[in-house]
Amino acid sequence: MNKVLAIFILLAVLVTFVQPATIVIEVGYDNQLKFFPNDIKAETGDSILFKFVSGNHDVVQSDKADSCEKSTDPNAFQSEINPPSREFTIPINQTSGNIWYFCSVDQHCAAGMKGVIKVTSNNTQSDAITITNSFIAISFALAIFLLLAGLVTISHTADVTVNVGNAAGANVFEPATVMANVGDNVVFNWVSGTHSVIESDAKAACIKSAKPDAFASGGAFAAPKQFTVPAKAA
Repeated sequence: MNKVLAIFILLAVLVTFVQPATIVIEVGYDNQLKFFPNDIKAETGDSILFKFVSGNHDVVQSDKADSCEKSTDPNAFQSEINPPSREFTIPINQTSGNIWYFCSVDQHCAAGMKGVIKVTSNNTQSDAITITNSFIAISFALAIFLLLAGLVTISHTADVTVNVGNAAGANVFEPATVMANVGDNVVFNWVSGTHSVIESDAKAACIKSAKPDAFASGGAFAAPKQFTVPAKAA
């Protein structure tokens, strides 16, 4: 695998690893007056997704563990009873402490339908993000250095076509000059006449290159004929 590509795949995995989590709590779990799980841990930046699975319920924030009254906090959350989407999501914005909640429908809270979210700071996640950002910067600089030094290359695969002879019957290569990347294929396509294709050591030379791996079409051919040469580093 190309080393530069491997570096960026690793970076993508690391960035995914430090993403905030979505924690699911089922409302009306197993047809009971119950949140499940009803005691969870979450970090700042996570999201809590309440999924309404049975019965008629809502989710209301309270101020303490044994309370069945809505929190006095003006930003306290409260869902509809059985939201149309059957889902209700809250973000975890605070950095520590507990978030208590209950179901306010009928006597569900008195029957024990309550829960708590124990919030901890996401220092671990922040540290991981900091480490990842540093790793990205270092890896990017290393990748650029390796590319400039020619120690690794970004692979290209393309066909570059050169016509041998032309529709007018001229003894030419068209185009006579092409640009190709290492890994590309140069395809010589016979159009007219009887010709061969042989590698030389200089533009004006009319003798085969002295290189042991110099290419040659192997004879003189007429159309239709194709001869493919892989582009290599000079």
